[in-house]
Amino acid sequence: MTRVYVADGKLEGRSALRCLLLDLNMDVVGEAADWAATLTLAPFTGLEMLVMD
Repeated sequence: MTRVYVADGKLEGRSALRCLLLDLNMDVVGEAADWAATLTLAPFTGLEMLVMD
């Protein structure tokens, strides 16, 4: 299963991406609303893919 981190400034965008990725059998390992949080949190998740808006 591909480990994906989602970064989008809008909660609705993150929720939609999460649903899409889960339907594609991907593992959403985290999400953030801004670039600073993404840079701080994402490296510790073991992500294989970063999806951002």
